Amino acid sequence: MEQQSHETIWALATATVPSRTLHVVAELGVADHIDDAPVPAKELAAKCGAHEGALDRALMLLAAHGVFDRVGDAYAHNDASRLLCSDHPMSMRAFPRMMGMASFSASLAHLEHSVRTGEAAFGLVDPDGLFVHLQRHPGEARIFDASMTAKAAGDTGAVLLRTTSAGFQRSQTSAADAVTCSAPCSSRRPTRAASCSTFPR
Repeated sequence: MEQQSHETIWALATATVPSRTLHVVAELGVADHIDDAPVPAKELAAKCGAHEGALDRALMLLAAHGVFDRVGDAYAHNDASRLLCSDHPMSMRAFPRMMGMASFSASLAHLEHSVRTGEAAFGLVDPDGLFVHLQRHPGEARIFDASMTAKAAGDTGAVLLRTTSAGFQRSQTSAADAVTCSAPCSSRRPTRAASCSTFPR
């Protein structure tokens, strides 16, 4: 059934809720405590240092969006939730952790400033810019680097799948371009235009 116009607006206006929930669940490392069998919310809460009822509701919301499967009062992995495991070869856990960092959240909160002025919102978080900020905050820098590596790995796989039929040479070149981004980004000093956090160009 085609989504109604009012449903489109409602979905976009509330999209921050499941998004922020994903950030928190990734930060808590919930996926790391689920193996092959479903794990009750009470047990997950104890292992993650979270409130049972609140974590259960958070995971229920994510399950409704296709991340984790709810089995009775327990939660099991599906293809999407496995990508939140720290030891998954294609782990994406670092990416929602990065988007949930206080500095990134604050930058997004200033998006109206960017739209009105054309200036980078992150400048209101740290006038020296994202990469200087990361140099001052090594914990955030490690998460940022890991998220860029995870994104590059995912992009590489997608590139290879899309270009297989076009020939090996094209696949090889495209994959190499994608992997270039996997080097620690926070250790580099790109130009202002290269900063992925500055929406206006």
